Amino acid sequence: MVWRICPLVLLLMAVVVAKAQDRVRPAPSAATAAVANENGAVDADLAKALAGEWKVRWPHNGWEATRTINADGTFTSSDAGSGTWTVRDGAVVLKYRRSEERFELPIQPQGTKVVGWKNREYMATKLDALPPAPKADIPALPKVATTPPPAPKVAMTPQPATARTPIPATPRPFVAEATATGIHRIDFKARIDSMAWIVVQDGKMHLDSRGSAPAERITVNGRKWTAAFNQGVSEDFKFGEPLLPFNGKTVSARLLKSRGSANILEQPTDANGLKLVIQLEDRASGAGDFDLVITW
Repeated sequence: MVWRICPLVLLLMAVVVAKAQDRVRPAPSAATAAVANENGAVDADLAKALAGEWKVRWPHNGWEATRTINADGTFTSSDAGSGTWTVRDGAVVLKYRRSEERFELPIQPQGTKVVGWKNREYMATKLDALPPAPKADIPALPKVATTPPPAPKVAMTPQPATARTPIPATPRPFVAEATATGIHRIDFKARIDSMAWIVVQDGKMHLDSRGSAPAERITVNGRKWTAAFNQGVSEDFKFGEPLLPFNGKTVSARLLKSRGSANILEQPTDANGLKLVIQLEDRASGAGDFDLVITW
């Protein structure tokens, strides 16, 4: 009789102990609860908070790019192609072909810390979370009478006819690109480690390599350029012929050879003083060769 009761007693004791452990077991943290459910899948709220277009900015020099993150675990970028994302070690990890980016949890649409290539710290902002611009309060225009009063009648005295003097023709304004000769194409080759920026303004060109090693093996339009750098900024390159003005034309930058990317950050406009800025970026280990053609 005793041997039959003992297993039942042991079973009841195990149930009591398990319930006591459930009472003292700590609740999961907010970060853990927001990351995965019981099956290890990404939480729906986290996926919803991530989904959309994000602007990533490096405060060191103002570099910007976008990341479009999809709820299905994929994403695309404006500067480094596409990839997949997962949640790991308290961060959302964007996996590129040769590198990763970490969006630190918790996700904040107004400003999330991002650790990117070479442990650079960026700041990400979700574009659809930005507050709308305030509407200007424009007062209504007063109504103006549209019917003028009648003009008084005046007796007209006929005047003798006079010979009309012909009006001289107005001369046409001078257009620079119609008559001037110069350069409207730049063939640029260099070896870049990490990042560099090509800046063209007022008929001059220089390189900005602040935060990275200076560019090497540089040639411009077939001429070797041994550039002198001061705190990451090169001297101006001296063109053999003057550069033709942009005059509102759209500039294009086409890579003929590179393992990296080239993006036009600023088109020349009146607002920026007709300045052209092109970013060259090499994400792979070591320096890479760039062969770029700039035309307008």
